[in-house]
Amino acid sequence: MLEELAPIGVTQIVIAGLVNDYVHYLTTREEYASQQYEGASNIYGPWTLAAVSQESLKLARAMRSGSDIEVSLPTAERIDLNLQAGPNETLHPAGAPGSVIAQPAQQVQAGDLVQAEFVVGHPGNDLRLQESYVYVERQQPDGEWQLITEDRDPQLLYIWKPLIKLPVALERPPVATGGSGEIIWQTPQNLNAGVYRFRIAGKTRGLLSPDATSYESLSDSFTVSANDGELCPGLASPPS
Repeated sequence: MLEELAPIGVTQIVIAGLVNDYVHYLTTREEYASQQYEGASNIYGPWTLAAVSQESLKLARAMRSGSDIEVSLPTAERIDLNLQAGPNETLHPAGAPGSVIAQPAQQVQAGDLVQAEFVVGHPGNDLRLQESYVYVERQQPDGEWQLITEDRDPQLLYIWKPLIKLPVALERPPVATGGSGEIIWQTPQNLNAGVYRFRIAGKTRGLLSPDATSYESLSDSFTVSANDGELCPGLASPPS
């Protein structure tokens, strides 16, 4: 914008984060493809930033030349993302969604990284609004399992790994060859000792099945021992 407007005396560009409307995040296609917080919060797809850059350039050139711009856009309509179906999937060689590819280590210490991997359905089959794809549960003295954390916690990552990765980021791939969900949990240094497990949930959509079907699966349990080292100063132990 500054390069285009400099010839008419503009020397500074001011970026206002919030103005008359809100279009959510503008990310590069690489950021969109990684689907971390900003990329996953981009509601208009991987080309949003390119579209805004293109139209901003048109506006800058029109301001420089003093010419009018015709606007003939249809009325914007917000689509409920929960209604957008993900692609159909071919079978994963490791089995049906919910099958375990890699179990977590049986013994870990608080502060360690714990990893597991499951065959899962495409995340777009069920966006699980106000829910999660993966949960961490701890076994209680009575044998029941208590929810400890879920993938909205930045220490618990759920990573979709398609068998065949597309060369470019698409908002909705036309077809998926099946994939897996990798779980990476950075356990807190002050995590209580005990027996834990992962629980995953989602939906799958087979090539011959137009309707998404739910699945849920559990990992093997693993034992976490307390960290006897010095915790971060001022960090209190969590309630048991």
